[in-house]
Amino acid sequence: MAITILEDFENVEDAYFTANSVSVECDPSSKYLSSDTSNGTVYLGEHQLVFHSKSPTFGFALDYKAIIIHAVSKEDPQPHLYCQLNEQFPDNASLEDDIVELRIYMDENQLDEMFAKLCECVASHPDSASEAELDDVQIIDSFDSSQFITSPEQLDQLTPQGQKVLEHLESVISDERFSDAPDSK
Repeated sequence: MAITILEDFENVEDAYFTANSVSVECDPSSKYLSSDTSNGTVYLGEHQLVFHSKSPTFGFALDYKAIIIHAVSKEDPQPHLYCQLNEQFPDNASLEDDIVELRIYMDENQLDEMFAKLCECVASHPDSASEAELDDVQIIDSFDSSQFITSPEQLDQLTPQGQKVLEHLESVISDERFSDAPDSK
């Protein structure tokens, strides 16, 4: 499992980065991250991002392979590290949506440094595709646009999973700054 709940905690030896006084939120919400447990320390270890809260003693370890997108957000209520995960917390494992949004709020002076270290850690732990997954990979010798959806009129060709991904990306990427821009046709 890519997210492990930690009831006992030992310091992360040789942490690449440590940030105290951080606050963590996730969407969908998890009973593991309540207002009592969401404040603590984040460690970037060799194989995992580890969060530890002292009141009450609680934590989780997140394998870097579970992080599919990470970025710095300087907006929202306050600057934070934004991550999308391809794993659910154990209490949400039965949810249909397999994307979790994790926000780590911390001192803005540490944010860029943590992001840089997280980039290194995630890059050093790439997804290991199984042979079965590699069998599904299609090598394209030449580009044929008929194999791709290239216009809004073709969106009805998306699979249900493709529709779900598109809806999620549109909700994340929507930007009101351009709402009055003319459509380009």
